[in-house]
Amino acid sequence: MTIPHETWTGRSANLDILRPFGCLTYTLIPQGQRQFKIQPPAEKGIFLGYENDFSTYRIFKPSEKRAIRSRDIKFVENAFPGLKSCSS
Repeated sequence: MTIPHETWTGRSANLDILRPFGCLTYTLIPQGQRQFKIQPPAEKGIFLGYENDFSTYRIFKPSEKRAIRSRDIKFVENAFPGLKSCSS
């Protein structure tokens, strides 16, 4: 069984790049932008999706309340900070 991408391009799709929507991310802060030596090297975010060419990721930064684009991301695929836990 093939998927439409394989039929269209003649190549198998690389599914390793897919990440779950809304998962926790850590975005690298370049050394030149860090204010202090003891500042953490990464900042938490929430995965929103991909740019059109899949070269960068769209990340929501709750600390700044805005979305950014970045390539240097670490994903925590089993953590979803945007979900609220229901306790009943």
